Amino acid sequence: MNFQVLYPGAFASLEVMLGNGESMKAESGAMVTMSETIDVDSKMEGGLFGGLKRKFLTGESLFLQTLKAERG
Repeated sequence: MNFQVLYPGAFASLEVMLGNGESMKAESGAMVTMSETIDVDSKMEGGLFGGLKRKFLTGESLFLQTLKAERG
């Protein structure tokens, strides 16, 4: 996995390049663009109670995305 911080400062973006078979987790709605070789799987990590706890205690989304490079 290679990554690079683009536009450091208030509106920073992270560019991530995943190798074949690598994966990462991201908050729903955080991704700007992706290539066609990335598979996206969204689910409520930790079930309903875990998702609600994450939402109200940290302000994060109920759902998390798992991004996996399966096709190159």
